[in-house]
Amino acid sequence: RGLVASAYKRVAEVLFRRAALDSGSEEWRERSHLALETSADWYRLAFNKNLASAWAGVQDLARDVVLHGRLTEPWRWDAVLQAIEAREQDGDLWATGLLPEMGLLATIARMPRDHDAARRGVEALVKLGHERGDEFPLASTIRQLRRYTKWWTAENGFFPGETDLAAEAAELIETMSPLSAHPEQPENMPR
Repeated sequence: RGLVASAYKRVAEVLFRRAALDSGSEEWRERSHLALETSADWYRLAFNKNLASAWAGVQDLARDVVLHGRLTEPWRWDAVLQAIEAREQDGDLWATGLLPEMGLLATIARMPRDHDAARRGVEALVKLGHERGDEFPLASTIRQLRRYTKWWTAENGFFPGETDLAAEAAELIETMSPLSAHPEQPENMPR
């Protein structure tokens, strides 16, 4: 379910980028938006079927906030935090690495923003990258955050009734990029 959701998210991104190429962009943007909505449905289903899946939970929250400008079911916030905490206790650095995006979403979700948790998340991504000997953990998170600055913006029809998270995401990226050996690499990497 999570992989299907991720595939629809990628299709949505391709359609969004296609819209920038020529006339008829409104049709491409509409198709992109529909694909992102389908992605959101699949992420929600993935998390519903496995409330321990911290990754699916964060993806579900992100799509909810991006598409609706709010959490449609606020209880999910606590469920995702519980999933992250449980995975952290098992030493799962990937789960800890989800905390920067949770911190970003906290603003619109009207939840307290935990800067220490976001910092721990960045440190976990760096540590995971060092343990693996690759940049993917940090790079993929930077790529995800770039979606908030280039695609998921109010100007592009997201965050209805709210200010988008572009400025906050840019700050996070600025903090994280120097820690990556290849800060531009995330732009071309799938997540």
